[in-house]
Amino acid sequence: MSASSSLHLSKFFSELLAITLPVKSSAETIEHAIRDCEFVQHILHAQGVHYNVPIGELSWKEWMVQIFSTLGILHRKVLMVTYWAVWYTRNQESFSMKFISGIICRDSDGCVLAACSTPHWFVADPFQAEALACLVVVKFARDLGFTWVIVECDSLTVIVKCQSELIDVSLISLVIANIKDASKVFESINFGFVHREANTVAHTLAQEGKSYNSLILDGDARNVLRFPCLV
Repeated sequence: MSASSSLHLSKFFSELLAITLPVKSSAETIEHAIRDCEFVQHILHAQGVHYNVPIGELSWKEWMVQIFSTLGILHRKVLMVTYWAVWYTRNQESFSMKFISGIICRDSDGCVLAACSTPHWFVADPFQAEALACLVVVKFARDLGFTWVIVECDSLTVIVKCQSELIDVSLISLVIANIKDASKVFESINFGFVHREANTVAHTLAQEGKSYNSLILDGDARNVLRFPCLV
């Protein structure tokens, strides 16, 4: 592809991102975004991309293959740049989601030893955020030098996965595997479920953490400390 064509496509992509693409009131589907959306079709037609492939019983993938077979190289690239811009704008809000974990470390008498809040960027959903929070807890306890640890979380699913000796195959399997691997340094570590009502202090700390990139306090809440797990 020539330099002028690359420049044209790059400019075209930037212009698309500047456009506020309409969003369906109901849940978006791939079929609507790339095949049925009249606004996207208008953009493609304006760029000289024309096709007349009946949908019939075709899946969107089969329909896409037939579209590609009718287009030239440049128009294929325009098509893909358009779809990429649509995908990016549709998912930008989801992929910029920021979740904050609030963590409280207490001794056996309930006295606060340390506390921290840390952000998680590009998190798909709160379920994944809970798993990442558990991972931060384990690393935080490790960096503080604790050897006997009880991790409490208000996500029962995450706790069950951390307790299980089976290999996890869910969407958060990598996070669970990292939790188990980081837990090997402790003499003893247990994972327990607590109701959300028992986690109000941690949730309050998470809310406070929205004002910071990361924050770690000692038991007196006066000194800000930094540990590798949050850098």
